[in-house]
Amino acid sequence: MKFLWTAVNVKDMDESIKFYSSLLELQVMNQFSPGSNMKITFMGNGIDNETQLELMEDSNNRDVEFGEHISVGFAVESLDNMLEKST
Repeated sequence: MKFLWTAVNVKDMDESIKFYSSLLELQVMNQFSPGSNMKITFMGNGIDNETQLELMEDSNNRDVEFGEHISVGFAVESLDNMLEKST
């Protein structure tokens, strides 16, 4: 078994892509719209068969609530550099 992705509902796909690409340097690997109100984007590090982040935007449901019950972990070379980059 292989872990393929973690899905996150987002309010604004463009802002979310900007955040994950600028801060974590993830790349858009695939984008599609399964319906007129839905956008899905898979982001990753460009390595084949690596786990990806799936962003889902539903224009009919803009009331996305972010709670403390989701965690997505990334390994970084320097936590200090990442914290500096995020400010």
